[in-house]
Amino acid sequence: MKNFNDLVINHKELKFLLLRHKRKAPLTGKVAKEEIIKLNNLPNSKFSLINRDNRINFEVYRLVTDIQNRNYDVSLSEVFTTLKQ
Repeated sequence: MKNFNDLVINHKELKFLLLRHKRKAPLTGKVAKEEIIKLNNLPNSKFSLINRDNRINFEVYRLVTDIQNRNYDVSLSEVFTTLKQ
């Protein structure tokens, strides 16, 4: 977490969103909780819990952007055909 916060602080021109699935165990460590508070107090970052539906939407978004950035050698139509099944 400290490294992530350092990244956020050193790149004020960017916005950061740290996501965590709600089903994961809650953060229990004192340092982790403090770093999340620091992260939420920075103007260019936010920590957010996401539910199942939001997680699925996020994963589809990542897949589409990866395909557009040519990280995967597959077409969008192939992917959406597969997702429909």
